Amino acid sequence: MIAALPFYELRMVDGGVRLVLGDWATTIPTFGIPLDPWATLVCLGILLGLEMSRARAIRMGIEVKDIVDGIVFVVLFGFFIAHVFTVVAYFPERLARDGIWSLLRVWEGFSSTGGFLGGLAAIPLFYGVIRPRPGLILRFGDLIAYGFPIGWFFGRMG
Repeated sequence: MIAALPFYELRMVDGGVRLVLGDWATTIPTFGIPLDPWATLVCLGILLGLEMSRARAIRMGIEVKDIVDGIVFVVLFGFFIAHVFTVVAYFPERLARDGIWSLLRVWEGFSSTGGFLGGLAAIPLFYGVIRPRPGLILRFGDLIAYGFPIGWFFGRMG
């Protein structure tokens, strides 16, 4: 299936973002605003995944506030753990050199494995401790997992 995807390229050029898909290409204007393709695709993935989970929560009769707040927490916690995992697993010299400050500089890289593990740990933390929903942790986890593949797809494309 991956081989069926066309070659794509996103890069900043004068006046916008250049998008190339196979033989087709266009420039998307950004009106002088710098736009990072990775961040754009990650944000798009988060929004699409959140919307898929939110729509399913409505169909299942789950309060939207609970699922949206949970997803926001899962995403933020996942990004933080993704960075911690990056520092500890891939760049331990940063930890040895800068101590805890290397863990707080979250803009210095993320690990998708760390993000996945952090997001997985965030579900029982949020729905079991922060906003307890006894007996519903698996249901909320299922709702979050429903939107996860589309978010992961766009995040990995970036």
